[in-house]
Amino acid sequence: MFDKLLEMTILAVLAALCLFLYRKHRAMGADDRGLKLIIIGTALLTFAALLDLLDLDDLFGDDSTLTAVFNTAELVVGELFGIALLGYGLALWVPNTLRLQREIEERKQAQSQLNEREDLLESIFRNLPAGICIVTPAAQIVEVNPAFCELYDYTRAELLTMSPAALVHPDYHPELKRFIETAQRGGLFRGATRDVRKDGCLIEVDVVGVRINFRGSPHLIAIVQDVTQNRLAENALRTSEERFRNLVEGSIQGIYVARDWVPLYINNAFAEMLGYDSPAEMIALGSLAPLIAPYEHERLKGYRDARMRGESAPKIHEFDALTKQGSVVRLLNLVRVIEWEGGPAIQATSIDVTEERSTRRELEESRARFQAFAESAADWFWETGPDHRFTYRSGRVQEVLGIEA
Repeated sequence: MFDKLLEMTILAVLAALCLFLYRKHRAMGADDRGLKLIIIGTALLTFAALLDLLDLDDLFGDDSTLTAVFNTAELVVGELFGIALLGYGLALWVPNTLRLQREIEERKQAQSQLNEREDLLESIFRNLPAGICIVTPAAQIVEVNPAFCELYDYTRAELLTMSPAALVHPDYHPELKRFIETAQRGGLFRGATRDVRKDGCLIEVDVVGVRINFRGSPHLIAIVQDVTQNRLAENALRTSEERFRNLVEGSIQGIYVARDWVPLYINNAFAEMLGYDSPAEMIALGSLAPLIAPYEHERLKGYRDARMRGESAPKIHEFDALTKQGSVVRLLNLVRVIEWEGGPAIQATSIDVTEERSTRRELEESRARFQAFAESAADWFWETGPDHRFTYRSGRVQEVLGIEA
C-alpha cells in the first residue's frame, strides 16, 4: 500500500514538473511535443497505479468481467502505453532540451557580443574628436556627442531643442537640404558648410552624413569636422603660390628647377632666353642636356653631383647654353638646392651675359692693342686714377723720368 502511494506521489510530482517545463517551453517558442507525450505517459502510469491501488474484487464483487477489463486497462493502457509514451516523449524531449540549451548559450553569447559592440560604439560616440549629431528626418536634433557641443559652444540640453538650420549659415542652407535629401534616400553625403557658433563666430566644417536606425526608427547622422584652420592655411598657401607665380612668371631672369637634369619647372623668361615658344616645349625635352653645350656637360654634372651630395660647388658660375636654333649664348647661373614636390632639386636663376662677355672681350682686345702701341711708340704714355696714382705707364717712362715701368 505504502509503495503504491509513493509511486503515485512521484508520478504526480513528475507530471507537475513536466507541466511547468511545458509552459516554459511554450513561452520560449521551443518544441514541446516531447513534453506533451511525457505528461500523457505520466498520467497513464498514475492512472495504472491508482487502479492497482484499488481492490477491484471488493469494488466489482463477483463481476469478473469488469475486473478483467480494468486489469487489462491497467496493464495495456496504463502501464504499457504509458511507458511507451513516456519513453518516446523522453526521446524527443532530451535532444530538444539539449538543442534549446545550446540556443540559449548562443543567445547569451550573441547578447554579450552585442553589449560589447554597443559599449564600443558608445565609447566612440563619446570620445571621438569629431562632432556627431543625430537628427530626425524632420531635422530635429535628438542626440549629440561632447565634441559637437564643444565645437558649437552649446550645451547638450540647448542643442536638443534646436534644429540643424540654426547652426548653419543661411548661405549654406541649400547644402543642409541636400544633406537631408541624400541621407533620407539612403545615400552617402559629403559636403562642406560654413556654420555659426553660439558666440557668432563662423567656422568652416566638412560634413559626412548617412541614414541610420536609432531608437527603433530611421534617423540621420552627421559627422562634422572643424577645418577652419585648414581652410585658412589653404588660402594662405594659395595666396603665397599666386605671389610666387606672379614674381617668377613676371621675372626678366630665367628660372628653372631640375632634378638629375630632368626639368621640373621653367619660367617664360628662360624659354624666351633660349628661343623656345613655351616652357612646356622645353620640359617636353625631358632633359637639360640639349640646352647645354656638349663641352660643358662634364663640368656642370660635376657641380650638380657635388651639390646634391652636400659638398662644395660654385654657387655662381657661367656656362655656354644652346638656343633652339643651335646658337651659343653665355649664361650666368645662381644655383641652390631646394625641396620640390617631395624631394631635393636644383633651382637656378639665369642671366644672359652674352653681350657683356662680347663687350668685355672687345675691351680686353682694345686694351691689348693700346698697350702694344704704347710700348712700341717713341712717345711715353701713362694713366692715373682718381687718387693720381699711376694705373699704367709705358716703358718710355723709365727712360725719360728714370722710374721703373
